[in-house]
Amino acid sequence: MKIRFGKSPFLMIILFTLPLIVAGCNITITTGSEPQKMPTAINVTTVNQAPAAPASTQTLNPNMPGEPMTVEEQIPDTDSSKFASEKRVVSGDSYKANFFERPFTATAMDYLPDVDIINGYISSDEKFFYFTIELTGTNKENGGMTASYGVELDTDKDGRGNYSIWALNPAGTTWTINNVTVLKDNNHSVGGKDANIADTSLFLGDGYETLIPNNGAEAAWVRVNLAQSTMVQIAVHRNLIGNPSEFLWGVWADNGPKNPNLFDYDDHFTYQDAGSPISGNQYYPLKQVPAIDNTCRRTYGFSVSYRIPNMCWSGGAPASTQNVPTLVPVPHCWCPPPPGCPPC
Repeated sequence: MKIRFGKSPFLMIILFTLPLIVAGCNITITTGSEPQKMPTAINVTTVNQAPAAPASTQTLNPNMPGEPMTVEEQIPDTDSSKFASEKRVVSGDSYKANFFERPFTATAMDYLPDVDIINGYISSDEKFFYFTIELTGTNKENGGMTASYGVELDTDKDGRGNYSIWALNPAGTTWTINNVTVLKDNNHSVGGKDANIADTSLFLGDGYETLIPNNGAEAAWVRVNLAQSTMVQIAVHRNLIGNPSEFLWGVWADNGPKNPNLFDYDDHFTYQDAGSPISGNQYYPLKQVPAIDNTCRRTYGFSVSYRIPNMCWSGGAPASTQNVPTLVPVPHCWCPPPPGCPPC
C-alpha cells in the first residue's frame, strides 16, 4: 500500500461534511428494531433531514459542533492541478488498490478543482471528530463546492470501511445537518472478497446499505471553512459512530458515481470500464468512474507495524508522532493566517 503526497497547505483548518446522492440503491434505515426498506431510488437531500433553520437559530443550537483548535493528523494527497492542462495525472491513481486520483470529467478529461483533494485533516473534542477536506479550488462555473464530500471510517481496523458520512454540495460557513448523510455497512460487503485488491470478477455486494438517521442530538454536520472556501469541514458526533477510540480514516470527493452502495468502486467496475486518468495507460481516458478523489487511510488512536488494507504506509514513524500545527482562532481566520487575514 502506498501513501500519496501532495503540496503542503497553509497551517489552518476547520472541518467539514457533505452527503452524496445515492442513486439506484437498496438502503435500509436503522431504527433499533427491524430494518425498514426504503424505495429503490433515494434523494438524500430529502431523507432524514431537518428543515433548514435561520442562522440566528442555528448558532444557538446546543448540539452544534464547536471550533477545533488542534490538527491531530494530516493526510497529504496528490495535487493534480500541475498536469491539469494536459488532461492527465502522473501519480496517485492505483485503481485496483482502491486509490483514486481522478478529478476530471469522463472522456473530455476537463479538470475539476473542487474534486481534487490535496490534504485531509482530523481534530477532535469531547463530543465530535472533525474532518477537513482541502481542495485545490472551487467549481469553475459557480464558485462553490459542487460534489459529494465524504469521510470513510474503518472502526474495526480490518481494512474495510464501516461508516461513510457524506455532504452534498456544501455551502455556507454555519454548521448544518442539511444534505448530510450517514451510512453504515452492517453486512461487511464493503471491499468485496479481498479488501487488498479489486475483485477479479465483478462483485454484487451492496456496500454501505444502512442509512443512519441524522436528525437527532447526536448528528453529523457540515460547513465550508470560514477562512478558506476550498476547505469542506465535517463534524461527526462520537456516539453516532459508536464512540471509537481507535480507527482508520480517509476522505473523499465524488462528483462521479456518487453511490455508496457500490463501494468499493474497484470491485463493481472493471478497470477497462472505469477508465484511467494516466495518458499512457491502455484504458485512458476516464469512462464510468470519473470525477473522484480519495486519500489513503490514516490510523487514529493507535500505531501499527503491519499492513492494513487501504492504510497510509510510509514505512517510517506512525502518523501520530508527526508534527502537526496548533491552530489559534482569530475572527474568521486561523493562525498562521491565510492571505487576507489580519496578523495573529
